[in-house]
Amino acid sequence: MGETLTSLINGVLRQLAGRHMDRNAMHASLTYAARMYILENIRKPDLSAAEIADAIGASRSSLYRLFEEDAGYRNTFPRRA
Repeated sequence: MGETLTSLINGVLRQLAGRHMDRNAMHASLTYAARMYILENIRKPDLSAAEIADAIGASRSSLYRLFEEDAGYRNTFPRRA
């Protein structure tokens, strides 16, 4: 089910990318998609920012910018031991 939800969110974001979308709404949508992907894949020991970014259709640097308000990606999702 998790992959289906991620695919659905990703499809909607791609459709909206061709339309005018409020920057805040796009930010919120991408952040939500990233968080959902992370929650669905949190047990993967090799989960990376590059994988998450690819899953939501964003660049790795864009992913980092999404989490800047939350003290950055690395602070929001610290490296697991």
